[in-house]
Amino acid sequence: MKRRGLKLALLGLAGLLALVSAVGWNDYVQSGIAYGSIVGLPGRDQDLAAFGSRAMTSLKIAVVSEALAVATVSWVFTSHKSVWVRLCIAIVLAAAVNIFTFGVVRGM
Repeated sequence: MKRRGLKLALLGLAGLLALVSAVGWNDYVQSGIAYGSIVGLPGRDQDLAAFGSRAMTSLKIAVVSEALAVATVSWVFTSHKSVWVRLCIAIVLAAAVNIFTFGVVRGM
């Protein structure tokens, strides 16, 4: 019973991290749109720097939280394997999902 509660807690944490990641990706796209709408306007250099900085911060938050969410889910579902195998699966799967999501968001 104790392990089941731990698995549910980890899956709940993964869900929360996925929500944070979705907000981060949304903020990244919004900052990119705002940045693109003022490029070339005179006197907007400080705004460009602010939007660019915010976009990069949002991207970092989105990537890290998505990687942690995917790694947590894979850690739970591979509990019958050794720790090193679980860790390798979690890292590879998290990297693959982040690359796919970045491609979708960037429109590639």
